[in-house]
Amino acid sequence: AGDVSNTKQQQQVSSSSAAALSPEEAALASGGFLQHGTKRKLNRLPGSAEPVYPACYPPSAAAAALTPGPDASLEEDLAYMVERVVSAPSYDFPFKSYTYFCDIWPPHLWTSLSELFPPVSVFDRLERNLKRQVRGTGGARKSPYQRYQLNAQEVAAGKRKWRSAAPSGKAWTRALDLIYHPTFEAAVWKKFGLTRKARSREARILVDKDGKAVGRIHPDTTFKILTMQFYFPVSNASYWDYGTCVHTVQQQARRDVRKDEEGDCWGKFMYAPNSGYSFFISRNSYHSSPNSRVWNSGDRRTMLVNWYHT
Repeated sequence: AGDVSNTKQQQQVSSSSAAALSPEEAALASGGFLQHGTKRKLNRLPGSAEPVYPACYPPSAAAAALTPGPDASLEEDLAYMVERVVSAPSYDFPFKSYTYFCDIWPPHLWTSLSELFPPVSVFDRLERNLKRQVRGTGGARKSPYQRYQLNAQEVAAGKRKWRSAAPSGKAWTRALDLIYHPTFEAAVWKKFGLTRKARSREARILVDKDGKAVGRIHPDTTFKILTMQFYFPVSNASYWDYGTCVHTVQQQARRDVRKDEEGDCWGKFMYAPNSGYSFFISRNSYHSSPNSRVWNSGDRRTMLVNWYHT
């Protein structure tokens, strides 16, 4: 009887300790985050902790058995990607809810998408990024980032021409068929507990020259339901640097309005091959891709997919 009583007391102490944890402490205690592997200080504010990185979980044995080969059917590729979505961890701090995908694309398809990534020469320069108003500066100035975009549908349809346009179009067609497939979307919606139906979608292929991305902390427009971004690095040099950050409300409030509205990161996604992230939009879904204190090495290549309720 004494052993039973002691066990119950230990359980009560454990439960009360867990209940005493703040949401941030609970997130950090989960073991699902890593520290960056450099000696550089990435956050700027005095005394601030360095950002943590959601850990990458490789496919399970069951998922590995699903790994499709180069001649796989759409259904085989789809089954693999749905499993990667279902098994990816979800995080609820600093906002609810986001996830980090590892090995999200079938390996054969990710290799094709990466090797056949369109050249910058066929992209459109985002004109609105040439100059922008920054609070506290007294006027518009040149943007520190150079973003180029390309509608993925145009690549799939062969509307942009370059030497590898035909095989590239085939690879990006398969990518869009998978991302927009009702089964894939249903898996993502279920993961985030979403009920609102998407009325429109877009997929853009992006290049941020020399890694100069959108440093401004922002929550995204409320017209969006969900955003998803995939990474296509050309090397591991910016593994810890080019990924997207997530921010607390306090970090957003303390952003530097004189420096492109950048700020410290609470968490950051690794800019790893065949990885990506997703989150549903809320008023506190603050995120950014800061340009300060990062190791710039090559272009930042991504694919951004958005679902809208309008």
